[in-house]
Amino acid sequence: MQEIEEQASKSGFVPYHRVQPQEMNGDILGATELQGRLNFHCKDLKDATKNFSEENKLGEGGFGEVYKGVLKNGKTVAVKRMIFEQTSRAKEDFQSEVKLISNVHHRNLIRLLGCSRKGQDLLLVYEYMANSSLGRFIYGNFFLNSNLLKEP
Repeated sequence: MQEIEEQASKSGFVPYHRVQPQEMNGDILGATELQGRLNFHCKDLKDATKNFSEENKLGEGGFGEVYKGVLKNGKTVAVKRMIFEQTSRAKEDFQSEVKLISNVHHRNLIRLLGCSRKGQDLLLVYEYMANSSLGRFIYGNFFLNSNLLKEP
């Protein structure tokens, strides 16, 4: 084996060996313990979104409403205000979403920057992406006018 490695290094090739896959701490899509996220103060997010005003509302879905906000440092963010009953299950779902999303990184996905949980306010803070929604980008105005957004 050493002879092969010497010949390979003389010819400009770098020898390599197969690395055993490392065991992950998480079990879903590489969701490991939270890394690098920030815990925001609920008051700061209310201030950033002008108390979740309609003029800052970007959209809504089954689990919450999304608002545009500007933090004290000038950074523009999207704040998702989770809407569901305050049960232990809701808190578990919130924590699971934070753990999962904070560890998913892809150039085509927005990044979770942090969260806030105080009383009934469950808030997720994401990077702000201008130019509308992914649905509008993919489907155009058909997405807005279709029955996809309407409940049966």
